[in-house]
Amino acid sequence: MIVQKFGGTSMGSAQSICENVAPIVERAARAEQAPVVVVSAMSGVTSQLLEAARKSVEEHIVPEALLGEIKKRHLDVLDGLQGGKQLIAAASAAISSDLGELANLLRALTVVGDLSARSYDAVLAVGEKLSAQLMACVLSVRGMNAEYVNLEKIIPEKLTYDSDAYWDKVEGYFRERVEKVARGVIPVLTGFFGPCDGGMLSAVGRGYSDYCASLAGAALKVSEIQIWTDVDGVLSANPKVVPEAFILERLSFDETAELAHFGAKVLHPFSVRPAVNAGIPLRVLNTFNPGCAGTWIENSTCSLNLPIKSVTSKKGVTLIRISTPLMLFAHGYLAKITDVFGRHRVSVDLVASSEVSVSFSVDGPLEPDGTFLQELRALGEVHIEHKQAIVSLVGVELKTDYSVPARAFEILAREKICVRMISMGDARINLSLVVDEPQCDRTVQMLHRALFR
Repeated sequence: MIVQKFGGTSMGSAQSICENVAPIVERAARAEQAPVVVVSAMSGVTSQLLEAARKSVEEHIVPEALLGEIKKRHLDVLDGLQGGKQLIAAASAAISSDLGELANLLRALTVVGDLSARSYDAVLAVGEKLSAQLMACVLSVRGMNAEYVNLEKIIPEKLTYDSDAYWDKVEGYFRERVEKVARGVIPVLTGFFGPCDGGMLSAVGRGYSDYCASLAGAALKVSEIQIWTDVDGVLSANPKVVPEAFILERLSFDETAELAHFGAKVLHPFSVRPAVNAGIPLRVLNTFNPGCAGTWIENSTCSLNLPIKSVTSKKGVTLIRISTPLMLFAHGYLAKITDVFGRHRVSVDLVASSEVSVSFSVDGPLEPDGTFLQELRALGEVHIEHKQAIVSLVGVELKTDYSVPARAFEILAREKICVRMISMGDARINLSLVVDEPQCDRTVQMLHRALFR
């Protein structure tokens, strides 16, 4: 058994679904790999749904035209299918029904004028529900037994978040639901699952269908989790920034997690954890180039004949520096600072400290007069630097090749690129540097060309 997850671009058009995605699933079924399919919403639909929710709450109108566009896009796929009239009619009716329920919810939001986490999830879930029903119908019309599996309400609302134990329980609910599908039938799962404690975007964020696929794979103890996207695999850098970036044949789970967290867009950062825990390999593949071997991700060191694996970057970072002589030889002062971050739910990427100061990198800008910064200023002098970027060198090779950091800093010095902060993870597979955002792309280019020449 394998899991095959198809992203929004793969599900983006009738042509892609019918000529690319469906044949990939069909080949896996004929090879007796017993595929379990997980789909994202069609590309752009999630953003349209969020916009519909915003208009309903803020402008007190239901955007009928926007809902019409979403409906037409899905029904157009069904209209292009040959045969299977009853299957197509049933799928059309189900899609129309889901959009009708969405319209009713949006009307309620125009009156309430507020969007709870539960309502937000209900709006978001529609994209994956429509996509999964579409995919199940396409596969069935092509002669494969496929069943639509809605995971929107798979988690009992009484289940509250309690760290990793929460996700272990979620895996159990996945397993119970998918095992109800008859043997020989292809389950087509919604990439959206819930309800999540605090809402899906708060608990997981965009790209949650990757996590859904990994949870499903771990729950079912599959032999492989395939992530089908629009690139040939994980690359040594963003090809839009570094045209000469190349495909990485193999990566370790740890390296993949670091790359995902620090800017690589191929996988959601959470998607690695369930696969790691279950010891299931991941493979990143290209829906539009299925002959490409892609990138194999497994629980090993995966050392290659390279100085590192990849140079990645994350923009929109803010640096927070807190300094005070009270920190010198003090016990528990850092705990007071991190307590402020915890209470205000501000997530930290990097930390660097000295005797009298500590620096943190966080995503996005901060409110200059917000209570978060006010509480930090009560603990010391606070200096904020917006428009920063994290550039990360990732690879297990950093553990043994001590020349890489020296070469990197030599390049940055020669190019007169100022480093605002330096951090190296405990596993020593990630060297992260904070630079001014306008220098980010040039930094990635210089490091990649020098290290991989």
